[in-house]
Amino acid sequence: MNLSLIARRAARVLLPAIALLMLAPAAQRAHAWSASGHMIAAAIAYRELPLPLRTQWYLLLREHPSHEQWMREAGDSVEFGVYLFMRAAVWPDELRREQGAEAHPEWHYVNYPLVPPEYPMREPLPSPNGNILMAIEHNAAVLRDLSQPAQRRAIALAWLLHLVADLHQPLHVVAVVDETWPAGDRGGNEIFFRTSDTASRAMPLHAVWDGLLGRVTEYTPLLNQVIAVADEHPRERLAEQLRSAPDVQAWARESRSLAIDSVYAGARGGVTRERQAEAAVLSEEYTTRASSVARRRVALAGYRLADLLIR
Repeated sequence: MNLSLIARRAARVLLPAIALLMLAPAAQRAHAWSASGHMIAAAIAYRELPLPLRTQWYLLLREHPSHEQWMREAGDSVEFGVYLFMRAAVWPDELRREQGAEAHPEWHYVNYPLVPPEYPMREPLPSPNGNILMAIEHNAAVLRDLSQPAQRRAIALAWLLHLVADLHQPLHVVAVVDETWPAGDRGGNEIFFRTSDTASRAMPLHAVWDGLLGRVTEYTPLLNQVIAVADEHPRERLAEQLRSAPDVQAWARESRSLAIDSVYAGARGGVTRERQAEAAVLSEEYTTRASSVARRRVALAGYRLADLLIR
């Protein structure tokens, strides 16, 4: 396939790619922002890239060890560029479920301890195998190093497509530490709420936030969400936060602040895993506000991801 043909395919509208991607069963399960959220961020990033870079990153993702599997899932008539971006963005969560040596579960988060009520800034909790801040910097360095094998660089690109979105989920950077959770609440994974009066069981606060962008796999709803998020939060409205060069430490501090102000503030009555039956119901006001925060964060993640790939 020649480069001009690849470029034309990569530049087309992303509708058919999303439609076919929704048919891929492996892309329907994820841990952070849900698969939908990761694909939205990746699609926004792809749309922001100039055509030569779309082609460049598309060609690199063809070297990924899962490329043949992704193409089997996609079927025919795929807009390959955006498809591979979106498909690669959920691959690290699939890898984590396999629990192999290259899964790197610790790469998905960093735990800044939040100690109420003042929440003083403290260094992240120790992580012998690294954290998301190290992982983004490591994979960005591998991607930029043209002496690295193409397959390794493709893997690094897939990690970046995923991790930049993870870093913009506020509960991927914090752990509340208090009398109830002396070892930390693991980014909201150990504090439980119900989402409605009729909810049959409670769920971790982290899972509530992961699902704020939906878990849709059907074509039309997801497509509408990609377009709506980008229209609601265009680049120019986020210019202040996008003005500086990519800075993962600054992005993490943003998410930490949001965890305090938008995640834990207003979430009252959370209980431990053992007391789920007593969990309070999150208010409609809380979930509405949280959804607005999530949409802004995933748009910002998409733009910042594009900027990272352009530099």
